[in-house]
Amino acid sequence: DLESETVRVVALRDLLESLLKSRIDGVRVHGDPAHRVANTLNVSFDGIEDETLLLSMDREGLYASSGSACASGASKASHVLLAMGVPKGQAKGAIRFSLGRGSSEHDVEYVLDKLPNIIKRLRD
Repeated sequence: DLESETVRVVALRDLLESLLKSRIDGVRVHGDPAHRVANTLNVSFDGIEDETLLLSMDREGLYASSGSACASGASKASHVLLAMGVPKGQAKGAIRFSLGRGSSEHDVEYVLDKLPNIIKRLRD
């Protein structure tokens, strides 16, 4: 089912990206739009630090990661994002949403139900 599952997950990732960009100002998507991993969306939000955001998301049942999967737990800007030319402040605030077999459109809707309010609260 790899091919059909990849198509489904790409559609979810693209839906999440599109809705984030349409509902939250200052969303920065990191990575090549056409050549990237199917199940991953790396974003930052202007003026928001990753650790503060992740803690706030956790309280609402939203789970994401900061940094790269191979450097999880690191509390610094991703060297990959920095090498891509992402400004340090954005790279330090970047989070990674991962989608997979268990992910659904309902999950994307839940993120978009909670995340805009979290971002607004943190910016205020």
